[in-house]
Amino acid sequence: ELAQEVWERRREYLPELVDVAEAVRLAHAEGDGLVVLGDAPDATTSGSTGDGTAVLAELRKQQPRPRNERQAPSRRISAAGSRGR
Repeated sequence: ELAQEVWERRREYLPELVDVAEAVRLAHAEGDGLVVLGDAPDATTSGSTGDGTAVLAELRKQQPRPRNERQAPSRRISAAGSRGR
């Protein structure tokens, strides 16, 4: 009986999974507080090596930067080009 009840209710225990890009976007939008991002496919409890970098790569890709840092590299390149470098 118990096994049958657990089987019938199994979908109640499934997590809501989103792709990495969406998870990072949602984490940045959260604002204040702690956000934990788990990489389910890289879980060592299911036989993975636990050395995946998908979450880290997406965090770097979506890393918010101050406005002046986002514009600085293009200005440096333009300035170097105008001096003949």
